[in-house]
Amino acid sequence: MACRDAAETLAKALQSILRQSLPAEEVILVLNGCRDKSASIAADFAQRDSRIRLFESSPTGGVAEAARLGCANARAPLIARMDADDIAGYERLAAQVASFKNQNADLVTCRIEPLASLGHGIDRYVGWANTLKKPTDFRRERFIESPVIQPGVLMTREAYQRAGGYQVKDGPEDYDLWLRMLQGGDSFYQAEEAVLQWRDSNKRLTRTHDDYSQAQMTATKACYLSQMTSVRAQGVMIAGSGPIGRRCCRSLQAAGVQIHGFFEVAPKKIGGLVLGLPVYGMPEFGIRQRQAVLLGCVGRGGREAVREVAARASYREGEDFFACC
Repeated sequence: MACRDAAETLAKALQSILRQSLPAEEVILVLNGCRDKSASIAADFAQRDSRIRLFESSPTGGVAEAARLGCANARAPLIARMDADDIAGYERLAAQVASFKNQNADLVTCRIEPLASLGHGIDRYVGWANTLKKPTDFRRERFIESPVIQPGVLMTREAYQRAGGYQVKDGPEDYDLWLRMLQGGDSFYQAEEAVLQWRDSNKRLTRTHDDYSQAQMTATKACYLSQMTSVRAQGVMIAGSGPIGRRCCRSLQAAGVQIHGFFEVAPKKIGGLVLGLPVYGMPEFGIRQRQAVLLGCVGRGGREAVREVAARASYREGEDFFACC
């Protein structure tokens, strides 16, 4: 658990993870430049429960450095993540450990319940993440958004280390790790019986820090798409030439990927150029540049429409077609 200025929520977060039906062997709390009473709250808990181990990380390294420090000091073979403003359900760890044993998994997520949600965006995201249950789901959907909500994770220390752990660099440290693990063949499952209440607030890093901006998320997707043999060898066609498609195009080009063009339904765009690349209409979908990997980059509500058209054109999602938003 990384903690920065979480005095209002830290006690409840710690209580929820210390009072699990399956007790945690240790609770590693990394203080990351706290300026409020978080450190004194943490020290008080540590005096009363010997399982708590306190560490401090440099605030300049942010949550990535704090998470990396905490995981490096973990002694158990399974590492559970937790945030200092969330609440773990009483059976969370027990249900996730049971899933590990039943599925031979590398990482197990849990069902997320928004806590103090500030809008429909977070509700839609949580609703989508909760639909991912099996390894095929996580692999298929991994370029849409981060398929794993970090504070609900339980993973093997072996898989975490094999993937290289959290990296301290620009961009979303959690999404970057999940994509590396999935790229390496790790199996992700969801333990539906396990619950985490995930707090939304205006101070949440995903709302306030540039590392979690749409530009950085797209750059992270492009980084791992560009490492795929088929993408590098055959290039990409993009369904959707709007803001999302253009952002994806630029990021992939920056990663050295050849973009052959766009598919569009808007008549005024068809036959023209976007970012200097040709725009084709739907009659040519599945015919033009058929050998290229297809990426669906359309706005809200268009994902399923592109999936249906791609399926009819015999694209295989997860192999030569990926939804990217």
